[in-house]
Amino acid sequence: MAIFPSYWKDQIKIKEFLGSYFDQANILLDGSIDRQFIASEEISDEFYFSLLITERLEQIKKIKNLIRPLAYEVVVPPIKSFIKKHSGDQEKTIIFDESLNIIYKGLEISFLDKNLLTQLKKNATKKIYIYLNGALTNHLWEMLSPFKNLTLILNSFTQELISHLPQFKENSIKKLLLNQVKLSGIFLREETSKKSISVVIPEKEACLASVNIS
Repeated sequence: MAIFPSYWKDQIKIKEFLGSYFDQANILLDGSIDRQFIASEEISDEFYFSLLITERLEQIKKIKNLIRPLAYEVVVPPIKSFIKKHSGDQEKTIIFDESLNIIYKGLEISFLDKNLLTQLKKNATKKIYIYLNGALTNHLWEMLSPFKNLTLILNSFTQELISHLPQFKENSIKKLLLNQVKLSGIFLREETSKKSISVVIPEKEACLASVNIS
């Protein structure tokens, strides 16, 4: 039987179905799984991923950008419960203040949401949070960059797709994660070079990892 877990709800159904047959099991999906879902606590108890090691500078940047968000802290339980309660498949963004009062809910794709930008400007002097249920792209990052009192909450580390590392370092926006599951291992595959490889994984309890070279 072929299974194509393309949607979050389908992945939950598969996990529940297999759980009824196995107390413990390792499942290999031969294919891609949506980045938006892979780090969800409901989907993955733990996971592995692989990195292509090369001397090409562009690939090295991609590796750094992938590993960097592993060090982000997870939101405190009250904020996590608040977001879980008020978010769903339709909400792309939620803006709220320190007292957990909702300022704005956005249903459009974030970088196309003009009302989102209006609300950010209106509350620019306040300390606010924005939960992002979608990818943090270069375009969206540039849009959010001017708002220094903003704390950005990503659904998971897989959703940060920023490639402009210098601009990223200069920005003071704090970034947190809603979900962080255990990263059990990283497999490294060399392209051509046989030189030794050194990979530094951020030291967080939630993302301790072993490194394998193949």
